[in-house]
Amino acid sequence: MPDRLKLLLYAMLGVVPLQAGAQAPAEPAPVSNAQMAALGPIYPAVRGADRRIVQLGYNAPHARYIGRHWEAMDRSGLDGTGYYVKFPDPDDERENLSSEYRTSMRLFDGRTRWDPAWFEEPLAAMRSAEFRNLTDNQLMAWVTPANFDWFDDDAWATVLHNTRLLAEFGRATGNTSGINFDAEQYGPHLWQHSTLDTDEDFATTAAEVRERGESWARTLGEAWPDAEIFMFWISDYCKPGLGAAEDPVRAGDNTGLFLAFFEGMLAGMHERTTVWEGNEHAYMFGSPGSFPRNAVRVRANLAAALTPDLRRRFYAHVRGSHGVYLDAYLNEEGTQYGISKFGKSASDLLYRNLLTALSTSDGVVWIWAEDGVFFDRASTGPEADRPVGYAGDRITQPRWDERFRHFDAALDWARSPHARLAEHLPAIEGAFADEAMIGAHDMQPAESAAAVDGEGWDSGGLPGGWWSWKYDDDPGSFHHDRAVGRGDNASLRMDGIARGGCFGMNLPITPQRTLLVRAFVKTEGDTVPQMTIRWRHPGEAFEMGGEDVGVAFEAEAEADAEGWRRAFAVVTAPEQVSSAVLLLSATGEPGSRVWFDDAQAWDFTDGPARLWEAEAPRRTASR
Repeated sequence: MPDRLKLLLYAMLGVVPLQAGAQAPAEPAPVSNAQMAALGPIYPAVRGADRRIVQLGYNAPHARYIGRHWEAMDRSGLDGTGYYVKFPDPDDERENLSSEYRTSMRLFDGRTRWDPAWFEEPLAAMRSAEFRNLTDNQLMAWVTPANFDWFDDDAWATVLHNTRLLAEFGRATGNTSGINFDAEQYGPHLWQHSTLDTDEDFATTAAEVRERGESWARTLGEAWPDAEIFMFWISDYCKPGLGAAEDPVRAGDNTGLFLAFFEGMLAGMHERTTVWEGNEHAYMFGSPGSFPRNAVRVRANLAAALTPDLRRRFYAHVRGSHGVYLDAYLNEEGTQYGISKFGKSASDLLYRNLLTALSTSDGVVWIWAEDGVFFDRASTGPEADRPVGYAGDRITQPRWDERFRHFDAALDWARSPHARLAEHLPAIEGAFADEAMIGAHDMQPAESAAAVDGEGWDSGGLPGGWWSWKYDDDPGSFHHDRAVGRGDNASLRMDGIARGGCFGMNLPITPQRTLLVRAFVKTEGDTVPQMTIRWRHPGEAFEMGGEDVGVAFEAEAEADAEGWRRAFAVVTAPEQVSSAVLLLSATGEPGSRVWFDDAQAWDFTDGPARLWEAEAPRRTASR
């Protein structure tokens, strides 16, 4: 979907925000299927390869640590990590995970010109890491220490030299996707004109900063055209409307110069380079519904901040992500850094939020975490390999999979819901038997059936609860086949449906509940079958179209020995829904036949969490 069309669709969404107050908040409505369709792929159809969960920032490893412990790291449940190159330091013999004064994180250090030899051993270490899962790694780089003047050509030449070395290193590793460029000002305020030691006015400085941004992006693109630049606060630092403000206002703003730098980046960017807006605002979101609402604000703010010519480059280069603050799921509810869990377990809420965050982003979600570690020392490694924090203190916290029960499962299910559902469907049939909404049918005829009122509907001769519909002038017909079935001799059959027709069944559901729906199909001739979940609202006979969830059946190559193919989906009921309608439909050529069998639906609202309880907590090994 083109970004401009997607932006218009974002603007039409109405998502209930998280309520705040002294009382424990009621759980907000989940993202509806129409909203999910507008924001991106509906999750039953998304494969794991399209979704990435990476950890950035605190307690990141350095390249040599990765070279020694990559096998253990590869079982972390993540798709990538931030990391850095630790430079030789004769005064620091500790194998720190972060010794900030001698690392590649200090990219905007205009006083230290890096030596290419410093990268040789780290490059060999990274190349030795034969990752299967942890492949989307990012080199961490800071604006800090920002110890130069924007008009100092020699200092800026040093920054560009270091940028080129870092880009060449990242490209050569083979397992690094880009640079995590943190523009937050932890030291001097490089983006605030009023704090700079310069006699130049704001307009002159902004023009210089724009040129610096353009040369920085061009240097990076020349050395690493396919790099991803991952940032955290682009929309907030660009501040819509600030560009039209008077210069004194812009000069006093703490990020008043950042827009000029970002404009330069867009102007100088290689055509294959991607920039990610990390949306750090999402840290404390306690409800899935908050993610699409914020996605609207972020993209709208960025588009509004730019001139029309740069807006076109923005649509071509910039992608959206969300940040998730892991500690908030374990901190005390109601505190500044603790989110409300609405009675759910930490892992269950993390799964739901990651799932929605991935579906309402462009496929990447990043995690920030402090009071725990993702990568422990190897069982046989020296004590010096124990992770060390930014301050140099030895980390003693447990791993996150030890703090969260079913932590690995939450990440795995959010990343690859379709694959995990396919894997667990046999177990679900037994474990969720009490939640089954369609009786254990053998397709026996019923004396009556609950048909939907309206012209063209017919329930005559079909098994209990089933009805059929087709266009009046369609030559096709519906049958209760007593000779063909999946494992028995009964099924629903349609013959020669051309314009379109379906079998249907009403399913009880209330808003915010989740259904898992499954059916099988067998075809003969040229025909296209589909399973659809449609919603009914109180007082309405039928709700057409807008929030349908259509699911294709598996390809013919995946059919079983008797030719049956499967379709399944998980859907959440929108607000003000009285029931769901399961539709098994097809269009085809004259002489075609379609059989449907073993249709079933389960209340799956707490489904993943219940399945996890039946399993032992694990380090992720399924990918």
